[in-house]
Amino acid sequence: MNLGVYISNQKVLGGSLIEKNSVLHIRAKAQGVSICTVYLLDNPMVFDIFVVMVGSVITPTSPVNVHEGGIVQFSVTSPVKTGDKKRWFSEEEDIVTVNPVTGRAIAKKEGKTHIQFSDTIFYSTRVNVFRVNRILLDSDIKTMTNIVENPYYQEDYRLKFRVFSDDREVNVLSSENEPINNNLKFICEVEASKVLIAAAEIVTQGDKQIPYCIVKPRKTYQDDVVRMS
Repeated sequence: MNLGVYISNQKVLGGSLIEKNSVLHIRAKAQGVSICTVYLLDNPMVFDIFVVMVGSVITPTSPVNVHEGGIVQFSVTSPVKTGDKKRWFSEEEDIVTVNPVTGRAIAKKEGKTHIQFSDTIFYSTRVNVFRVNRILLDSDIKTMTNIVENPYYQEDYRLKFRVFSDDREVNVLSSENEPINNNLKFICEVEASKVLIAAAEIVTQGDKQIPYCIVKPRKTYQDDVVRMS
């Protein structure tokens, strides 16, 4: 019996008939959905169809969003063939560079590209490199003083911020132990440095990292009242 096989989305699946056309061998290439059709070569109207859904072969899963200057550690989730042909590639190295052996990638500039892994079959994942272009204060501006007897006295004042890339809020700023490290760090400064001390702090709340500016009055200036603005 002579059989043929048709794969509707060859970027997702590869398919072939082996062992004298008695066994259908399919291989996942990338995350997605594909229709697989097996049919008689002599009579294509006799066929069978089934749908194959493929999870991500490369982790982190596509699409990967990383900040300019961030680092991504790519890996594969399924067994791959051995040999010297295993390599990582970047379609556009001016956007993302990747170590061909380790899969460690660095986001060079804002843009979109694909990272590929090859073990004789190419696997691909999409990478979006973004840039923070907006930081919003998410706290009420209040009056603070370093005079203990004053009703506005407090040890420190915590200013909460939200970080955005266009309309998308960035919730993960720095994650050195995770596959994606946006490598975002913040500096908090004040103009009245003789009166105030300022320091940046990132607080994790659930799956979000929230940046704060911690402002404290210098206790040596006992007669200064500062309005933060």
